[in-house]
Amino acid sequence: MARWFLGSFALVAGDDFFAYIDQGYISPWTGPAHRQNEVVTDAAAAAAGRVVAGGYTVVSGGVIGAWFLTTALQ
Repeated sequence: MARWFLGSFALVAGDDFFAYIDQGYISPWTGPAHRQNEVVTDAAAAAAGRVVAGGYTVVSGGVIGAWFLTTALQ
């Protein structure tokens, strides 16, 4: 059903981007993680944008805090 409705689509699982941090990972719900969360949100949004540019509808999976909506929508 979703394929018929959306056409070509891709899932960009934003939370997966936290797994790319090999060293220096900070639990994202803590205050000191703010910069890390900015970087991860920006990377997921950039990846989603590239997939959209390729002609796909993107479904974003993950939690985006209200304070990161501007970053996620750029």
